[in-house]
Amino acid sequence: MKSYLSIPLIIVIDVAVFMAAGYSYIFDSLFWSMLIKFLLAFLWGVVLFRFFKDDFGFLLALLFMLFLIIYFLYPFSKNDLYYRLPANSFIVTGLLSGYYWAKIGRVGRVIVPLLIIAFGYVNLSFIYPRLVSSSESGGKSALVGKSIDEFLTGTRLQPDTAYAGNPFPKGKVYLLEFYFDRCPPCRMKHPALQRIAAMTDKQDFEIVYVDNGKIDKVDDFYKRRSATEKQYYDSAALFTRKLGIKNFPFEVIVDKAGIIRYVSKGYDKDKQDVYVNETISKIKALQ
Repeated sequence: MKSYLSIPLIIVIDVAVFMAAGYSYIFDSLFWSMLIKFLLAFLWGVVLFRFFKDDFGFLLALLFMLFLIIYFLYPFSKNDLYYRLPANSFIVTGLLSGYYWAKIGRVGRVIVPLLIIAFGYVNLSFIYPRLVSSSESGGKSALVGKSIDEFLTGTRLQPDTAYAGNPFPKGKVYLLEFYFDRCPPCRMKHPALQRIAAMTDKQDFEIVYVDNGKIDKVDDFYKRRSATEKQYYDSAALFTRKLGIKNFPFEVIVDKAGIIRYVSKGYDKDKQDVYVNETISKIKALQ
């Protein structure tokens, strides 16, 4: 293939693989999500060797893929990087593995799979869970004691369905769960929130999901699994920015007078029972 055609083609396919890997979040299982990322990149690595036959094409693809990963990591906070970096490492590892699996022949067909298994096991079993749990943070927040209405002024929350008027009318205790679709700790926290919803009185308590994203998502984890709870889309991120939210998941508990009483950041799935019990105690104290 002529070089003047190969460069733009490699870049286009890199973008396609990166975007396709991004939608692996639709799988509830962390294992399957990471496996899809890896396999897409692995196949691209094999194609690079079969069709381009030289290291230049591979190095170009690898460098541009690293550029894409770094470029899309830039807007996120430090805590978000904790789980995005391990996830994207499967794309890089897949690309390397596919190329060298095809390049070094029989030896590669033995060594590369063993290295892949070792990498995946260490990443998913040790590195990834520890980085995710380290995103949890506590302590008092400057938000506590302030009215939620103060932060709603000038913002626009797009409703999933036709919710009219004030999204958080007084007279109820609210748990506001801020998240975005591709946030693994947010997805891990969802079963705990469902437990809380099932164990609390719906008369004067409500869980409201606030998606830091647009309403026209191709697929929405929470929309499919939280049909009984309200859901808003902070598409311009105005509400999120006013609250100073930089880490997800982010939880705000508001009392019946509309005053913020509790704030928590991050989530550790190994402490689900502790989180559920403590949260229910907080809610009942405000009801």
